[in-house]
Amino acid sequence: MRIMLGIVAALMLVAATLVLHHRDIPAEVETHRRNLIGSGLTTAERIAPVAKFVMAGAAKVAAEPAQASAVVQVKDRDGQQVYQASCVACHGAGIAGAPKVGDKGQWAARVSAGTEALYQAALAGKQSPAGIMPAKGGNPSLSDQDVKAAVDFMLAQLK
Repeated sequence: MRIMLGIVAALMLVAATLVLHHRDIPAEVETHRRNLIGSGLTTAERIAPVAKFVMAGAAKVAAEPAQASAVVQVKDRDGQQVYQASCVACHGAGIAGAPKVGDKGQWAARVSAGTEALYQAALAGKQSPAGIMPAKGGNPSLSDQDVKAAVDFMLAQLK
């Protein structure tokens, strides 16, 4: 009987602690909500990027309003520039099954499928047991020519 009373008392103590701990959460949420909405900023302004970039040698990009696209497109990049800007994160370290640049063994099966198959996988994305390739390497601002140039650059490193 004493054990049962002890268990009930412990459960009541835990329940009371949880109630007391969580009772202020709705008020905290409302305070944060008011702070965000009361700032006068629109949602687009609150989630706008804090910086933009322009690659060296590219045409100057005019200042864009805060609600414009977060990605700056840079035209006329060669494959190495695209690789360095978008592809090296995965293909440099072999993340998510990405074949490392220059590793002929990892690229062999992919190269045997043909260049067009590599272009298609890079443009549209591909998921296989070997790994995941997001469409355009996860950078939707890349043009098809940019993606193909990056693929050509990576293939050239195999020679």
